[in-house]
Amino acid sequence: MAAACAPPLVIPMHYVPSFKVDVRLHEPLAGGEVTPTDVEIEMMSLCSQLDVLCKKELRDQNDKKTEHGKVSSVFTDKATVVHDRMKQLLLRQKQDMSLSQYIVWRGLDKVFPRAVTFLSQPDALTQLDKKTSLDGYYQELGCMNQILSLSMQINSDLHNLSDHKYIAHQLAILYQSVTSLDAACMETYKKSIEDNFKVVKASLNEDGDGTRLLSNQHREWLINLTCSIVQILTSFPAELTQEMVQPSLALYQT
Repeated sequence: MAAACAPPLVIPMHYVPSFKVDVRLHEPLAGGEVTPTDVEIEMMSLCSQLDVLCKKELRDQNDKKTEHGKVSSVFTDKATVVHDRMKQLLLRQKQDMSLSQYIVWRGLDKVFPRAVTFLSQPDALTQLDKKTSLDGYYQELGCMNQILSLSMQINSDLHNLSDHKYIAHQLAILYQSVTSLDAACMETYKKSIEDNFKVVKASLNEDGDGTRLLSNQHREWLINLTCSIVQILTSFPAELTQEMVQPSLALYQT
């Protein structure tokens, strides 16, 4: 049986180059004229991204693969994007020098040795598995971010949710994060959670299919606790920024 013949709904037009859209997905939001300081800050950010990528790849891949220069395609793609952004950024710096020369000139090789070594020797990833002054900074900053996110989430749930059945689980994770940070300014919050956790958990685990709600007393306690944690973390006290000192000193001395 012959198919019915009908004219096409749409006839595609020929490609017109003027309609081309440039992809700016990986470019910074700030455009226009940039100062040398803008370039340096952006380069530091890119070096930090590459440093984290190298560390993650070394952790995820086994030694046999990295010894032969084999890395995952995901790492290669992401590292290539960062490297390309570095080269594009350097074009905005009105000085005639290579990427490696600029990094040494600004002292970034001392702050990000892992990233800089990878840029000069992409196949020598196994040589980068050494602890740097930034490792403690990354770990502490990640822990602070987790505590901040959890505190804000718990606070939001207490204000907006009509069922508090997951609060005890969230509070347990918050306690573990506060403990792992190991900062004197967090001891008060750690002790407060220890004193109230069993009662909170017991009240939310009571038998029944109804809605589980904290008492007004414990709800107010937890709201005040999370608000206080958010306030102290966003103020960046000296006790929580000690790991930032060493990388900063290395850059300051250049």
